Amino acid sequence: MGKSISLKNFLDQYGESMAVKVTRELTVIHDPTLEKEKELSKILNRMPKQPFPSQAEIIKACYKAFIRGKRAVYTVCEMGTGKVRRVGA
Repeated sequence: MGKSISLKNFLDQYGESMAVKVTRELTVIHDPTLEKEKELSKILNRMPKQPFPSQAEIIKACYKAFIRGKRAVYTVCEMGTGKVRRVGA
């Protein structure tokens, strides 16, 4: 196994290039600060068990991605949103 470095040193060394790559390769599907998605909210409000607000936004993002033909979705969200490791085939 190679030499280990601290998280701070790793981010200092690779953080900027990683941010550039992520920005270039991943597309934002849903930004809850800009898109309220009222129709999807109405559907979610009819669910017998209501998701927490942050979970509802993840559901909206995944729905929008799958409707656009995406077979997999990367989620970047706060803790407690119920993320899973892999969705889709």
